[in-house]
Amino acid sequence: MNRKLVMWAVVSAIIAGVAFSLLSPVPAIKKNVTAEELTQLQSSGAWVVDVRTNSEFVSGHIPNALNIPLDQLSQAAATWSKTQPIVVYCATGARSAQAATLLAESGFKKVYDFGGGAAAWTGAVEGGSAPTSITAGPGVVKTDGLPVFIDFASST
Repeated sequence: MNRKLVMWAVVSAIIAGVAFSLLSPVPAIKKNVTAEELTQLQSSGAWVVDVRTNSEFVSGHIPNALNIPLDQLSQAAATWSKTQPIVVYCATGARSAQAATLLAESGFKKVYDFGGGAAAWTGAVEGGSAPTSITAGPGVVKTDGLPVFIDFASST
């Protein structure tokens, strides 16, 4: 009799586990959407949310993006509709991955991660941007927009 009871308990636990895994919602995150997909999503009504700091946002952002820094996202998202499509991005993708997971786990149905972040954005930028190079003047080094490392600690 004990053997039947144990078998029944094991089979019941397996069935319950399978049922639970099938019924529990899977976070709906589409990772690494392209810039073109981001533009299409935004045109169809998706919100584009920049999770960088305010100073990063002011230095240049995707047009019509909302600035909700990652540490404020939970509080802001609590007032949003869970059916609102949202594309998140940051500088390079680390914070947006956290933001996408947070939103999906909060019940949002359509969450997209522009994983390359602002560094991968090739479209127009709002809010100003740092110059990529200085074109004239004494001591100018042409960088073609690439970063330059200057070591001020060298001895002569």
